[in-house]
Amino acid sequence: MIFPSVKPPYWAPEGHSQTLVAHLTGPKISFHDENKKLIPCLDDDKLLIKYHLRDPKRWVLLAHGLAGDSESKYIKRMTQHAIERNISVLRFNHRNCGESLGYAKKTYHAGRGEDIYAAANWIRTNYPGSEIIVVGFSLSGNTVLDMLIRFEDKIEIKKTIAVNAPIDLTETSVRIAQKENTVYNQYFARLLRNFNSNLAAVTTDGLGQAIRDTKVPAFATLGDYDQLFVAPLSGFKDAWDYYKQCSTVDRLGAIRSPVTLLTAKDDPIIPYQIYLKKKLNPNFHFRLENTGGHLGYLSKTKTPLNSNRWMDWYLIEHIEETFRK
Repeated sequence: MIFPSVKPPYWAPEGHSQTLVAHLTGPKISFHDENKKLIPCLDDDKLLIKYHLRDPKRWVLLAHGLAGDSESKYIKRMTQHAIERNISVLRFNHRNCGESLGYAKKTYHAGRGEDIYAAANWIRTNYPGSEIIVVGFSLSGNTVLDMLIRFEDKIEIKKTIAVNAPIDLTETSVRIAQKENTVYNQYFARLLRNFNSNLAAVTTDGLGQAIRDTKVPAFATLGDYDQLFVAPLSGFKDAWDYYKQCSTVDRLGAIRSPVTLLTAKDDPIIPYQIYLKKKLNPNFHFRLENTGGHLGYLSKTKTPLNSNRWMDWYLIEHIEETFRK
């Protein structure tokens, strides 16, 4: 279908307001048929997934952003939209995120495509012949692309959708460090401080000990956490080495299966210009909205989903259309 662009409301006219209002508002959603499963990663770690079985031949895997989990608002909204359409859903938790806490000895990061593969392969193994669409939000947008680049020959993915993905982690780190983005920098740093505190509380050695032994600045930034924790605990020389090795922007040409990239020009966290660096292959569909912020995409009028959340409408229609093909 020809999909209309976002027309923002007067109460969220640009990127910052789109981002903040979308994040702070929305109904609480609960599910009566939530299943849980502890699945192995490709190494000795484990992570916990949640899933909702509807049509066993149609699956959507939803992966959350930085410091989120399977309970993130956008994950639960998309889960609800999918199961209402008889689509099975796997809600992914990165290592030690949400109810995966304590099951992994390694930390998660933007280049853990192997964990997305493990979750998708769980679907394929338990529901042979199923079609799988993978959707990654924010940090996981880069992760799901990393999965395709590394594992595309091992598992068939019908389509991959990356929403506001930091495909160039270096440029993203520079953007979020700018003064006007202090609120986001400090917000993520606070969430990561809580993440580390929770992890240290349930882990006696390894990650927990490293967290306890590391002195964190009182006003630590997101970049500080990448430098102090993500890089050394994941085998990178430093944060810049992590950004360079895990960014997907220079590796997208290796992907042959269908991919949709959705982002907004006024995303205050992810600079949209990183998507214009490389010419995309014909199997990519690039949707660039003038407004939408970071995972916002609030519209002036209600969508057919009876809400102002254009992103949800676009994604579920895109998912259904993909399954029909």
